[in-house]
Amino acid sequence: MPRRERPCQHHSLLTTSSSHAQEAGYKAFTAQQLFTAATGSRKKITATYTEYSSLFPRPQVLPHDALSNDPKYPPQSFRSWSGEKERNHLTQTRKTVYVAAPPHIGQGIADVMSDWSVPCANAPRTSKQGLVQRPAFDDVLAYLSAFFYGIPVEKLDDRLQWTA
Repeated sequence: MPRRERPCQHHSLLTTSSSHAQEAGYKAFTAQQLFTAATGSRKKITATYTEYSSLFPRPQVLPHDALSNDPKYPPQSFRSWSGEKERNHLTQTRKTVYVAAPPHIGQGIADVMSDWSVPCANAPRTSKQGLVQRPAFDDVLAYLSAFFYGIPVEKLDDRLQWTA
């Protein structure tokens, strides 16, 4: 059954890099450079393409990111990326991204892994301070659907489990 596309529910889009990007020396690519990297064509782009290219988000370039540590590292073109041997190509039988829910922690291993299932941001394990809320699985699916736009993203029905 074909998937129905839903309009974006966000009220605003952040399409610019972080303020750290400028401090790190990162320079965003022009619409012409993005077009050339995506298509391999050096023909002059249209005003419409220039306008639409501004809708796509730029890298955030946060502290300690690869782009922050080495902003002059040579970029990779779409052609180079898509031509890698490791690339999984879409076929009639391989055309869906399946996402597994977090595995259940089985008996005999719960005492070892129980604290792994609690997300926290730089907080000591004895503290409740810094705990972050676990994302809802449907939110993860929605994000991945946007990331893999045009490719069906579905929940894997099998329930996975960690075992000893």
